[in-house]
Amino acid sequence: MIRRLFFCLFGLLDAILVVRFATCEIAQLASAVHEPIQGALPDVLRAAFFVSLIASAVGLYLMKKWALTISYVQFPFRFVFMLLSFGFISGAAHLLSIPGLYRPLIYAAMVLECGRLVGSVWLHLTPAKSVHLQPPRLPVDRL
Repeated sequence: MIRRLFFCLFGLLDAILVVRFATCEIAQLASAVHEPIQGALPDVLRAAFFVSLIASAVGLYLMKKWALTISYVQFPFRFVFMLLSFGFISGAAHLLSIPGLYRPLIYAAMVLECGRLVGSVWLHLTPAKSVHLQPPRLPVDRL
């Protein structure tokens, strides 16, 4: 039950990240077409990261362990590109109009991202319990 909840939560976080940055990523990839290959390399890596987010969102929702492996590969790129799963909490600083709150919220999002990594490792190492119930065994009387 808790495994299913974590898988769905992590999949939902990736889906939210995809929805939040889809238009930005498409525009940035379109501008990378006109750059030389050396300058476009970060944009290509970012596009590959974005595609892997879509794959991991679907895989995590379907409770596939390969999606956890994709999440491990994504982990450093989340910090490089600052596309954090919990980055949406930084929007609270804009909503509350408190500019000094932005940095602590970004640090909190980074800590939560590390917590997500720990949760992913736990999910990967914890075996799934069988959901099939066995009928109760009746005692056999000896005669």
